[in-house]
Amino acid sequence: EVFRSRAVRGRAATILEEIIRIFAHDAAVRVRKAVSEQLQHDPDLPHDVALSLAHDVDDVAIPILRFSRALSDDDLADIVATEGQKKLLAIANRETVGERLSDALIDHGDAVTVGALFANKGSSPSEAGMLKAVEKFGDDDRVQSPLSQRASLPRSVMTRMIAVVSDHVLKELSGRKDLPKDLAADIVKQAEERVFVQLSREGDDPAKLVADLEEIGRLTPNLAMRALLGGDIEFFEHAVARMSKSSLNAVRALAYDSGAL
Repeated sequence: EVFRSRAVRGRAATILEEIIRIFAHDAAVRVRKAVSEQLQHDPDLPHDVALSLAHDVDDVAIPILRFSRALSDDDLADIVATEGQKKLLAIANRETVGERLSDALIDHGDAVTVGALFANKGSSPSEAGMLKAVEKFGDDDRVQSPLSQRASLPRSVMTRMIAVVSDHVLKELSGRKDLPKDLAADIVKQAEERVFVQLSREGDDPAKLVADLEEIGRLTPNLAMRALLGGDIEFFEHAVARMSKSSLNAVRALAYDSGAL
C-alpha cells in the first residue's frame, strides 16, 4: 500500500501522486500494466488514476477492476455499460458486487460473465435481475448451474428455471424417433407439475407461487388437481381463485359449502 507508507506524508505524497499519474499515462502498455498491478490493492489510490487505468486496455484495466477499492459501484456500473466482456468478467469476480452493479452486469454481460457473477458469493443480484438472467440465457448451463447453487433463491426464480429446463427437455425428447411427441410432452408436464407441487409445499406463500405460475403460463387445472390430491389445499384454493378470477373467500365458501348443489 504505497500511499499509506510512513515515509509518504505531506509534500512527498503529493509528488508521489504526480509521479504515479505520469506512469499511468505512459505510452508503453507494459508500464501502465505494471502500475496497475502494483496499485490494484491500494485503498488510497487516487480516484482519477484508478478511473484512467480502468478505462485502459484489458491488460492494464483488469487488475484495477478486479481489486481496487478506489472505484465506486457507480464508477463500475458506468464501465459495465460501455466496456467489453473481459472487463465485465473482472468486475463480476470482485470481492463484493452490490445489487445495482450486479443487475448492470446481468443487463450487459454474456453467459460467462453472468455465470461468474452468480458463482460469486459476494454478489447481490436482485430478484428482478435473476429473473432477467433466466429469460436472457434460457437453459445455458454456464448461467443455470451457478444460479441454481446460490444459497438463497426466490421462489419466482426457481419457478422460471424449472419451466426453462422443462422446455429444454421436451425439445430434446421431441427429437427422438422412438418416442411419440404427445407422450414426450405428457412425461415432461407430469414431471414439471410434481416439482411445482413440491415447491409449494416447501414455501410459505402459495398466492405468490400461483401468480408466478400464471405469469409464465404454467397454471393449469391439472396442476391444481395434482396439488389437491397431494394434500396441498391452500395452493389448490389460490389456484382455483386465480383461474376463475374469483376471490379466495368465494372459492373457500363454495368448496366447504355443505348445502345442496
